Amino acid sequence: LALRDGLACWIGEDGALWQLDCRSRTLQPVTEAMVGAQRVWCMQDGAHTVRLTGNGLLVGLDAVDRARAVREAPGGAGPFRDLFASPALLAVVGDTVTTLDPRTGYPIGGGKYSGHWVAGALVETQQDAADREPRLLMLTYDRGNGNLSALSPSSGGEEAVWQGQGVRPLSLIAAGESLYVVHERGVTRLREDDLP
Repeated sequence: LALRDGLACWIGEDGALWQLDCRSRTLQPVTEAMVGAQRVWCMQDGAHTVRLTGNGLLVGLDAVDRARAVREAPGGAGPFRDLFASPALLAVVGDTVTTLDPRTGYPIGGGKYSGHWVAGALVETQQDAADREPRLLMLTYDRGNGNLSALSPSSGGEEAVWQGQGVRPLSLIAAGESLYVVHERGVTRLREDDLP
């Protein structure tokens, strides 16, 4: 479910994109069934989708529109795990991470993650604001340990942020200037200063 400006959008069981106008309570399908539709997210121009096809993941660069075709860009190989979007970057998580320019679909870079994907977040620290590149935080579970690392999309460089020895991570929550790693033994709080 994606929500923006009073409009809620989601992909229904039928594979179609549905929209609810929360103010008027009007519910309507936006598209017919879309083959391989995996996720919807909203940007300023409207709802975008990511689909899994025989050729891998396809990311919608344009908002879904019944009147015209939507440009799509290759987003790597599946299975689909997650997607993070900002005005400067799209990060698609499949079997690896693929980062794209959201306007052109041009590949920026990407990287790999170890173990099982748990959660992620696209963050921009004060340091990142200077070079205009957000970091993708990747929370994974590998060989009995929880790991949180920060991926630099253009270089593919990865830096460790947190490791939980013998701890299974469950989720990642961003709140204010803090980040919380929720795991089976409790919650670990990280601040912006802890990020590389």
